[in-house]
Amino acid sequence: MAFRLQTYTAISYREYGKKFFEGDNQRYSDYADSLTEIIGFPSDVLRPMIFVFVRACVHDALYEDELYLQEQLRFLKQSIALFYEKF
Repeated sequence: MAFRLQTYTAISYREYGKKFFEGDNQRYSDYADSLTEIIGFPSDVLRPMIFVFVRACVHDALYEDELYLQEQLRFLKQSIALFYEKF
């Protein structure tokens, strides 16, 4: 993961890094679309939740910040409960 971050931020590899993360964005969007069919939440609701989860995991992996991870997970659990009630 650290290598991906270094690649994305290094000036000489910036364009490659942007393309790489665009691929991630597409994969996460496709995953949100597939989950829509399974659990019935709209993909425009699921996509940001997936991005928050991934960001929390990356932050935890890079900085070993357990508080950040737990707060993000708590937020996601609360959000899912609210959306579950709505949908």
